[in-house]
Amino acid sequence: TNAHRHMNPDRICNVLLSPEAVSHLTKDIDIFESLKSNDDEIKIRAMKHIIVNAIMGERMPKAAMSVIKYTLNSRNHELFKLVLLFWECIERVDPNTGKLYPEMILVCNSIKNNLEHANEFVRGITLRFLSKIKEVEILES
Repeated sequence: TNAHRHMNPDRICNVLLSPEAVSHLTKDIDIFESLKSNDDEIKIRAMKHIIVNAIMGERMPKAAMSVIKYTLNSRNHELFKLVLLFWECIERVDPNTGKLYPEMILVCNSIKNNLEHANEFVRGITLRFLSKIKEVEILES
């Protein structure tokens, strides 16, 4: 597909998601409104949609801050895994400056907290995520 041809090979994220699971959310506004929901299942569906769009190369500049604001502190393990998958498949570095996007500083702080978490699942999945990261700034902070 055309989206495949324009993807940076360093950003490839190997994941399989069913298109049917995300087909009912059609507009970006629906996606971001869904992230504001108190229902984790609605947030999970929205995250799957955002991840599919990110993998397909669609730019969603509001996505990172919305994910940080509405999902970063969730205790739901499925949502937590999707958030880490989202960080894995989005652009973390500004192509114009070569530096991390400012919102990634918040993500780095969250990653650090996850590595010190009492739950070994949280620590383990965070380490798995970090093993796929190539940006030195994230790994150093």
